[in-house]
Amino acid sequence: MRRMRDLTRAPRWLVSPSIAVTLVAVAACGGGGNDASLSGKIMDSAGQALPGAVVVVGNGSRRTSVVAAHDGTYSLNNVATGNTPVHVFAPGFVYDPGHNLKSLNSGDNAYDVRLKPQPAGRGPSFTADPTITSQGSSYSLQAPLQAGPGSPVGDELLAVDVTDGFAVLLTAGGSGTATGSIAKSKVHSGAQWLFIATDDACQESPTFPSAQTPA
Repeated sequence: MRRMRDLTRAPRWLVSPSIAVTLVAVAACGGGGNDASLSGKIMDSAGQALPGAVVVVGNGSRRTSVVAAHDGTYSLNNVATGNTPVHVFAPGFVYDPGHNLKSLNSGDNAYDVRLKPQPAGRGPSFTADPTITSQGSSYSLQAPLQAGPGSPVGDELLAVDVTDGFAVLLTAGGSGTATGSIAKSKVHSGAQWLFIATDDACQESPTFPSAQTPA
């Protein structure tokens, strides 16, 4: 699920080892109240930290998410309890167990993850830089993409707002462009976004291109 980025160096939008950007919680599959927390460390198969990895919790059009800090640690609050989808993304790696649900209890939940290397040439890819444009009271998100060798475009197409804390599910259209929208009231101007695409086997796009909402 990733590549083409040196994850031994933290991305420039990670401003502190202690900062993890928490996204807004949404109802999750089988979830109850939003009184669970989830924390842990994202690593490669050798146990080395993967700064900049993205953890996404829940389902639906808007999800809870966080970006791992410089030491690979992450923390999420106000997460729905119950059987909840938890996905982990990092360029060049594959998340296994993939789409399995994790049972989250009220209070603290610990979840460390080790990602395995993704085979070269796998995963869908973005064919051009994503764009974010103003349309009335919303921002329109568009990201051109294509299937990879043996890797059809799957359902997990996400735009993660690193600045404000939203993970928006995109829809793949027949034109080969993933699209979505978010109300302007939820987003700051100049907010930084990352775009993630996977196939149904959790093979990820080799890079997570970025874009900003208009200033």
